[in-house]
Amino acid sequence: MSLPPAYAPFRAFTEPARYDSPPWLVVGGLTVAEVAFWLSPLLLLPIFGTGLAEALEGRTAVTLALSLILYGVPALTLVVWVRRVHGQGGWSLIGPPLTAFAQFKRAGGGVLLALLAISVVLPAYDMAEIADTRPLAQWLVTLPLAVLAVTIQSGAEEVVFRGYLQQHLGARSDRPLVWMVLPSVLFGVLHYGNALGSAEGTAYVVWAILLGMACADLTARTGTIGAAIGLHSANNLAVFALYGMQDGPDSGFALFLLPFAAPEAGPSLADYPPGWLVLDTVFSAVFVLILWLAARVAIRR
Repeated sequence: MSLPPAYAPFRAFTEPARYDSPPWLVVGGLTVAEVAFWLSPLLLLPIFGTGLAEALEGRTAVTLALSLILYGVPALTLVVWVRRVHGQGGWSLIGPPLTAFAQFKRAGGGVLLALLAISVVLPAYDMAEIADTRPLAQWLVTLPLAVLAVTIQSGAEEVVFRGYLQQHLGARSDRPLVWMVLPSVLFGVLHYGNALGSAEGTAYVVWAILLGMACADLTARTGTIGAAIGLHSANNLAVFALYGMQDGPDSGFALFLLPFAAPEAGPSLADYPPGWLVLDTVFSAVFVLILWLAARVAIRR
């Protein structure tokens, strides 16, 4: 099976991985990155000491930025791995840097405009629900820090799942089921723990799989992960920088603050009608489709 013409740039992106050692080394690279992810908070232990767990909740702009920047540790670890084990250059996980950066800017800008339009037409919350709003000047001052931290976090995930895993699977098979779907499913499953309860967790997994497939498609169309980072970063920036809870986890960048509510176990799948997940999947698919189209229009691919 050959790649569709639209995915021709993907061939060049996978070329550095075509003269590679056994496939189990890819599993080794993912394992090393995962271990680095779980150990990375220890880097902040000298700063926060016994307050490390609280700091990682990201209730302030500084602590949220630090917790997001830590995502760069597994990505850097993976760069070392590909250089030492696979014999690839670190930039091979990203693609030509200038091209990737240009695509990142265009795709990110296009997706942010789409998200702005969606928020005007379908606001996530009624403003009557907002308990407080951060002073605009304070929010604007912290916004560059938010952009930097979110880009590092999103970019690190793209390096792992699209730059490394998709590249190495694409070097071994032209089938999208292999290089597009499998990394996206793994990406989605690892997001299950971000939610409370099996219903929310399953919905989160489905949404992350769809987002992963959109990023995989952009990577194949462009031959870099720049556009994928742009889409991913824009989406995450909207999540972190717009809404949060008063003194709640991950609220350090939020402009609008909802009343604080203590985390509690969420509902299970059994508590919902059978068609609920189907409807939620359709909604997620439409949302991701809009972001994907916005990125494609921006990069003209």
